[in-house]
Amino acid sequence: MFELDLANLRLAGNSSNALLNNYKLMIQEQVRSYEGVYEAEWLLSDWDEERWRTTAGEQTRENGVGTIIGTIDTNWCVMMPDGILLTSSLYKLLLGTVKRISFLHRMGLITGSIPSVAKWARFNLDMISLCSYLVLNDDRFRPSAFGFKLFDQSGLESLFFSLSNGGWTDALALGKRTVDAFFTSTFEEPCPPELLLSVESLPNNIIKEICKWLTANEAYRKDDTAALDRSFVAERINAPVYSLTGPRFFGILRQFEPDLYHPTLQIQSRKKKTEHFRHSTPIKAEIFKQGHSVSAYFSVTTSVLNTIQAYRHLPQEVPSPETFKFDSARRNALINCSNNSHTPFIPIEIGLNYLNEAIRWIEVYGNALIDFYLSILKKICTKVDSLVHKKWGAVIYRDYHQFVGEIGIPEVLKNAGFKFSSMGPPSGESKDFERFHADPSLEEVMEIFIGAVAVILGFMKPSRDIEICTLPRDCLLRDSSGGYWIDSALAKRTIAEVRAKTGAKPIPDIVAKAIQQMQKLGGGLCELFDEKDKYLRGRLFYIRNSGKNGASVNIGGQMLSSHLDRFCDYVDSPLDVYGRRWYLRIHEMRKWFLLLLFWCGRYDVLDAARWIASHTNIKHIYAYISRELNTTQLGSIEADWAIHQLASYDVSGAPRDNCEGINYLYEQVLKRFNSKSLSFIDDRQWKTYVKTLFQGQYHLEPFMIKGDGINSGICIAIRAEGRKPL
Repeated sequence: MFELDLANLRLAGNSSNALLNNYKLMIQEQVRSYEGVYEAEWLLSDWDEERWRTTAGEQTRENGVGTIIGTIDTNWCVMMPDGILLTSSLYKLLLGTVKRISFLHRMGLITGSIPSVAKWARFNLDMISLCSYLVLNDDRFRPSAFGFKLFDQSGLESLFFSLSNGGWTDALALGKRTVDAFFTSTFEEPCPPELLLSVESLPNNIIKEICKWLTANEAYRKDDTAALDRSFVAERINAPVYSLTGPRFFGILRQFEPDLYHPTLQIQSRKKKTEHFRHSTPIKAEIFKQGHSVSAYFSVTTSVLNTIQAYRHLPQEVPSPETFKFDSARRNALINCSNNSHTPFIPIEIGLNYLNEAIRWIEVYGNALIDFYLSILKKICTKVDSLVHKKWGAVIYRDYHQFVGEIGIPEVLKNAGFKFSSMGPPSGESKDFERFHADPSLEEVMEIFIGAVAVILGFMKPSRDIEICTLPRDCLLRDSSGGYWIDSALAKRTIAEVRAKTGAKPIPDIVAKAIQQMQKLGGGLCELFDEKDKYLRGRLFYIRNSGKNGASVNIGGQMLSSHLDRFCDYVDSPLDVYGRRWYLRIHEMRKWFLLLLFWCGRYDVLDAARWIASHTNIKHIYAYISRELNTTQLGSIEADWAIHQLASYDVSGAPRDNCEGINYLYEQVLKRFNSKSLSFIDDRQWKTYVKTLFQGQYHLEPFMIKGDGINSGICIAIRAEGRKPL
């Protein structure tokens, strides 16, 4: 196990544990039916309000003028498939049940553990979708009169089958409802059943007439994306706009978006935000062949289970879990899910190219760029302060080039070809990629730099995007020997609004340098903008809000991704055969690091990989590895490890402490060759035999050995039964 004595580290300040302790006391009450009032400090709205505003940890705060910001909200005012709002009097019973279940779940009284705020918000959306499913099948479940009470095993199995095929898109028949609505409006007659059986491949004559009707009714967006207005579609099928998503649903809509035609790819928009199509852009021929991802399927079915588990607290409103065979229903439908939806592995040459360029930006350009940028902003701020009636835009338009001349472009940036001809991209030319490559503006160069910082962090300290976005300014630690460490929040070990910490994790010097540069940038901007918001002042990624002069922007996952896109476009990596570029994402870089670490150190570094990734169970990291390698590759790696163990065992006569089953395998090999020792067998023969075993029946299974914490470790067992599918 990897442990660290934190005594010599300068740790970030500890947050109060009062909230967490309060929640722990609430969990202790979960053994009894809930009989208390439905009130909690986290609920900032009145119970009956259509939108719940709730706290979300340290980001929830007053903005200085008495307004609470940084909340996480749930909108209950959602249109049901019958065209009636969930908040209407008709669905008073159903909504009341949903709200009570939501409250009990956030308090930790359903599962025995308090979910993170993000998971709780996702659970609410799943419950709303479940309500839509009941309403859609009103003849069976009659939710207006009985709420959830008539939901039964048959309904569960039908729901899970649809979810495994295409998530809520299939379960709520969004594609069929859309085609039915378009056909009925166009031809003024019901859509034939045979068309609804193949809504992804409608006849061309039908598509042509529907497109005429859509054009006449101004169904297309007013911008140049050539896409259908999702609000228009949502109104026609009585569904929330946020539910109209996913490749399969887009594939159905694409039939009515002829200007978005592409021979092989299902592109999202004619107006690209990036120079080329993303590597994740779906291939049209594969969209309807794949089921829902396994992880997403398990997530949504768990939400359904948790809804039913509320029975003990709400026996009059929720059906009893004892009437369901939940596990079998989920297992039987699992066969429809796709096994190819896990995080893709970045090709090594592409990853190394991006990493090399990111290091260049930090090592060569970073400090000079930040000094130059802050100097320009300081002159702008000074000029605006002295001419209050002048706005930023006017000052930049009139004086920017003068400022650049007075300060002078640093030599290292000038030698790299940067001219900084403008502060920001010319109006309407932000996506002029020819200009972007030849002469990026100062703001665009800063976007590339921040993307480079994210690449350094993502590749060299495996993290999740929320962990990087929420890094505090004082996340960098240093030990007595001069080594650097980082402490961050844990995205997947969060109780309510309290995020667990990773504890100190080692980082290379280049990562520390990138963090120090962001600290310098954020500190300088805070001073220039006289930032009063304590939460924003404490963020590592404190950057200028280009849309609001003299202010910062709270960077989140989407904005971090946009900066990564800027970096990837500037690096100009090669395209694949479909014309797609690999635009990096944090979770992809996390996987890249962990798989390369395992590939280099194999089973000797499994525990190190688990620790650096902040996994609590070795099986999590091994599943990560196993999903990427095919059976032949994994079997070969496992066989190499087993061969090394057998050779050591043959010499010493005793297996290693962390190896289970080596003696059994040893006896099997000796029996196969009728020998008393491996030394009497030709090396090539017995090693080939072991490799054959691990290409078939045998496999390795790492697992944790629980001790007193410090003495916990891992064991690798040799299993003789067949390999279980992941």
